[in-house]
Amino acid sequence: IIGTTAGSFGLATMMTFFPISEISTYHKGWTLKARITCRTQLRSFTKNGGGSMKLFTADLIDASQFEIKATFFYEAAERLNNQLKQGMCYTFTNGSVRPANRQYNDTEHKYELLFSKQSIVQEVPDDPTIPRQVKSLKLSISSIDSLRTCNLPNKVDICGIVLNCQPALFFTAKDGHEMAKRNITVVDDSGASLTITLWADSAKQPDATFQGNPVVAVKSVLVKEWSGGLSGSVLQEGTIIFHPTVPEAQRILHWWDTAGKQQPINALSKSWNPFGDKTVAIAEWTEAKNNFLCSGTKMLVFTVFCRLHCIQTTRQGMPLPMYYRACQELKKGGDFVCNKRVDENNFCPACNRAVKSATKLQARAHVSDPTDSQWIGTFHDPVQEILGIEADEVSSIEMGEGGRDALEAFLQERCYEQPLRIMVRVNAVTVNGEQRVAQACYDACPVDRGERGREMLQEITQMLAE
Repeated sequence: IIGTTAGSFGLATMMTFFPISEISTYHKGWTLKARITCRTQLRSFTKNGGGSMKLFTADLIDASQFEIKATFFYEAAERLNNQLKQGMCYTFTNGSVRPANRQYNDTEHKYELLFSKQSIVQEVPDDPTIPRQVKSLKLSISSIDSLRTCNLPNKVDICGIVLNCQPALFFTAKDGHEMAKRNITVVDDSGASLTITLWADSAKQPDATFQGNPVVAVKSVLVKEWSGGLSGSVLQEGTIIFHPTVPEAQRILHWWDTAGKQQPINALSKSWNPFGDKTVAIAEWTEAKNNFLCSGTKMLVFTVFCRLHCIQTTRQGMPLPMYYRACQELKKGGDFVCNKRVDENNFCPACNRAVKSATKLQARAHVSDPTDSQWIGTFHDPVQEILGIEADEVSSIEMGEGGRDALEAFLQERCYEQPLRIMVRVNAVTVNGEQRVAQACYDACPVDRGERGREMLQEITQMLAE
């Protein structure tokens, strides 16, 4: 059970909670009030005897400032996965206790918690007496420059200044799982920087959180060789902590404020993208696309600020479909949606039965800026952002009284309506034995004019300083 009603909030205020510091196998019937300091994503495993098991883990901390690891199994994992958020406070009842498994548990508590079908979790108002991270957070921080000479791959903790960050990227994996990632570049007082990939909730944090060169600690970063340099990726048990209280953070922040900003940086990560993290004009995009096959590059990614010029609605005089129905059933033994195209009777050939379905958008968009224009294919989420409308609404317009004419009129109204930030991926594909250049828009959002204006002013200030 999970609840957020005013009644449950009031009840939580009146209750006396068992301290995490006293948890042991000798105490029963306890209720905790704790904050989730970090958590993993829901995972599925196939057991040796057949069948599957789902679980995720979370670290909990309460007002006693003790931290304990909790594992949510089976039905509890499915039921609570989308409800439990990092940084929020909850009450936990009807859990069991076992000795900590040191192979997977790095908290200092002797025990760990298990939550299953009968467990009760309720969201409660934020409690300022509960810290947001454990004071004795176990970090074994390595200097970034030392990674050049260590054995790779290697799991490390890193503390440094966020030098720059890319926008969050949302995509669907091959198995149908919705994923989020974000690349950030971190520099420390060794004068070296490393690009680190954040995943899931860590990647979804607002862009503003990463701006202004905050000091961060990144726990459980897997460092390996990549494209002639080094790259880092946060493991499932890892997390990113902003403004940590560890001594290394204070030292690095002092270095950055006094000398680090002006110091040359030794970048250990080599960009596979010639444009790096830089925003490009469409003219640069066009040139890179035209020279792509002879460049030896596997993939290019651009961030472009542009406006919608038009949406292609016909091909050879015939209307071009803008949407279709996709299967929304979970794949057998997994957590992922099928997403295969269904027919007019909602029959899915992959599932071999009639299924639940949802409308998915697909479009070929013509975008432009003052330097050039390009045609680009895009699918569903980016289309919704570009048009500012949900997929079902697009279907409703065409199925309404105005028919296709009403839909095309609506699309025409959206042209040049607002500035957009789009991310484009360019790569090579083989068609009938011949290599061709393919490009697609995999993320898009309207431009926040105020935020973009401040970014441009900062760019102008940096240009004048140079």
